[in-house]
Amino acid sequence: YVILECGSVARGDANKNSDKDVVCIWRGEKPPFNYIYEKYGETSFYSLSCIKKMRDKGSLFLTHLDVDSKYLAGDTRLINVFRGYRPAKHLIERTLLDTINFISEIIWFPDSLHGYYWLCDVLYVSLRNCIFCINALNGRYLFGFEESMRVFPLSAKDISIMLHIREAKYAYR
Repeated sequence: YVILECGSVARGDANKNSDKDVVCIWRGEKPPFNYIYEKYGETSFYSLSCIKKMRDKGSLFLTHLDVDSKYLAGDTRLINVFRGYRPAKHLIERTLLDTINFISEIIWFPDSLHGYYWLCDVLYVSLRNCIFCINALNGRYLFGFEESMRVFPLSAKDISIMLHIREAKYAYR
């Protein structure tokens, strides 16, 4: 197995609400989950076969790992499964369309503060995914939220709105 840190902490653009994103990719025998949890904290575990399925579907998550992750421990050969990975354009377009369709299907949410925060959480993740996809279609593989919005480009007002949505997402989680 290999242990990687990714996300805002690894990129160096963390904020007060950022968490540490740790990923374990493993093949063969399952890794020592408890040991990894005790040493690195919350960790997302992906089998090598799962990573290969992500490749086949065009997951930008693998590009994110390639661009932003930092090696922490383990078998560096497992990094080769996503090293240099950039999904085919038609797969990114499909992901973008699926995300847009998902957003358009939201027709109701609970009329409460909790419901509002839930909606902001869902919208943040979805809209961020749209930005990442459109940037990737233009050959820009950026996964820092604020940098991605500036490069997109969004206006200062739209960036401010997106940052407010992100703050509500933090409140929900």
